[in-house]
Amino acid sequence: MNNKKLRKSLIALGLVAIVGIGGTLAYFSQKTEEKQNVFTMGAGLTGELKEPAWDNVDFGGGSAGIEEGKLGEKLAENFTPGLEIPKDPAIKNTTVTDEGKAADAWVAIKIKYVGADRETATTYAALDKFINVTFGDKWTLNDDKTIAYYNVKLPAGETTQDLFSKVVIDNKAITQSQYDNEQYNQSLYSDVDPASNYIMSNFNIELQGYLVQTDGFNNAQAAMAAAYPDEF
Repeated sequence: MNNKKLRKSLIALGLVAIVGIGGTLAYFSQKTEEKQNVFTMGAGLTGELKEPAWDNVDFGGGSAGIEEGKLGEKLAENFTPGLEIPKDPAIKNTTVTDEGKAADAWVAIKIKYVGADRETATTYAALDKFINVTFGDKWTLNDDKTIAYYNVKLPAGETTQDLFSKVVIDNKAITQSQYDNEQYNQSLYSDVDPASNYIMSNFNIELQGYLVQTDGFNNAQAAMAAAYPDEF
């Protein structure tokens, strides 16, 4: 079966979410914005990408029951070095099936790192200088942290492990203005680990999720390559 026929035969779904964190001045004050949209390829599978700890919106659209002051979007309005900002992207397989019928899916998330204008590209390596993110152990990421594959099949009604649960601003993070004017504690840095390594910039993280039927594929990598050859 050629790729064109295979793509037509696959039941696949894509979701997209834009999640951002930005910081300006010393210390940082930037309200972030999140947009979530769902689009489908073919028919059958359905899914949602949500971040309850960020915006209090649970799967299905209801409230996650989190106090406003503890939400990531609230904390991100005025954050400082060392602050932990809750962000917990995950995908739920919301497919409704007949009783006894399976609708397992392979799942992947594409991650794009951009500037505040959402057009200027940056990299995880650049952001990793002043933020700390721990990815879940059920996800396999490529070297530049732009693709995350879920390691296990996701049954209908189940939710993935969070891709990550929070974004932590490094304790040594400083602004460009602080660096230029030497307004920072120089004893925290060294020639090997200079302050220039910790200069922050505004950024956004754009996430796009995919679900593909499991039939005929041994893992998410194979499923995504077949269903979305131009993207994986």
